Amino acid sequence: MVRIKIPVKPIDFYLKWIAFATGLGLVFCTSFDIIPLNKFLGLATALLWMIIGFMWKEPSMYLVNIVFTVIYTLGIIKYYT
Repeated sequence: MVRIKIPVKPIDFYLKWIAFATGLGLVFCTSFDIIPLNKFLGLATALLWMIIGFMWKEPSMYLVNIVFTVIYTLGIIKYYT
């Protein structure tokens, strides 16, 4: 019987690639004025990098993304009011 060992990556590995993809989507939507999707992708990107920053215990990373999260949240609220 042949056993295949599938490597398991830690969750932060997947989160950083998802954050990378949402960041690319953010840049695309912003470049082509796709509003408000760009705001939601920016919020998702900031939240993901904030979580990754906490996981890596990297204050500079999570603090700047806390600020980005607040700014994107306020921008979304302003857009819908």
